[in-house]
Amino acid sequence: MKNMKNMKIARLFGVDLKLHWSFLGILVFVASTSLFSGETLIATGINLLFVLAVFSFIVVHEFAHVFAARYYGIETESITLMIIGGLARLERLPEEPQQEFIVALAGPVSNMVLAPLFLLGWHFTDIPVLIQFSFINSLLAIFNLAPAFPMDGGRMLRAILAARIGRKNGTIWAFRVGVTLAVCAAVAAVFIGHPMLILIAGFIGLAGYKECQEVKRTESLRGVKVADLVIVDGIVVPQTTTVAEMFRILMHSAHQTITVGDGENILSVIPRADIIERSAKGDNRTAAEMGHSIGVTLDTDLSSAINDLRLWKSILVYDDKGDFAGVLDRDAVDRWVG
Repeated sequence: MKNMKNMKIARLFGVDLKLHWSFLGILVFVASTSLFSGETLIATGINLLFVLAVFSFIVVHEFAHVFAARYYGIETESITLMIIGGLARLERLPEEPQQEFIVALAGPVSNMVLAPLFLLGWHFTDIPVLIQFSFINSLLAIFNLAPAFPMDGGRMLRAILAARIGRKNGTIWAFRVGVTLAVCAAVAAVFIGHPMLILIAGFIGLAGYKECQEVKRTESLRGVKVADLVIVDGIVVPQTTTVAEMFRILMHSAHQTITVGDGENILSVIPRADIIERSAKGDNRTAAEMGHSIGVTLDTDLSSAINDLRLWKSILVYDDKGDFAGVLDRDAVDRWVG
């Protein structure tokens, strides 16, 4: 299901650029609206190019976040374009309020830079579309600066509050402000008959709620060590084991991971979900090809290990001598939390 939602179209500056299925819905909507209104194929094509141009500004906006985060040592896994804009998926969120403020601000600033540049271009060339591009970038900057968490303005608000009342309370209050604004926007959208605004308001509320819960969860794990949740009695398979063979093993086990060994050492780990997904596709690669070796030590704070679990689902655990000690998976964390 995940691959049906997001389609990779490019890799820029070390970041995967993906399209959510809803983005294609925009193109279909614009094309069908143009054609049914009697416009020519050429005019329809121009309308589609205009939409793509607008999303190119969103890509610039998201890469501003990417480069700001990279400055603080935070990499970005992907950027996804969807019906409501773009989403940069960072490997972890900045925890220092000042860093989060700068990373959030970088996106709107990029549009603030583009807006006067297009205006200047229109002044010297008198090309009408440039004034439209300038206006759109101005709107993008203003829209994203709205203090509606988890939008950029909401993250900036959270950073300011976190510096004073802590990350957890700062997130809760930023979420409350965001939900209030989202509800007001949805009510206004009903009266003016703007379905897209209702969709955006709903997304803001849902995304804000999910991240607020995630922050509460992470904060509740502070002080807990990986050693408290490490799983030591796992399944070990040879490197040549195929997906089909691993799938059959998992069907008779409740384990959420399979570890891969060479007879002496544990080399990598494979999450249960990845094996099931590959099996459903008929993929029959080997354990050596599927596994990853991301790991942490027993004395690592669980709140820090969460960042790796978000990306990898399961990770290896080592003792202070560097020897394999077990695995940690998201299922174990979920059971601990709740």
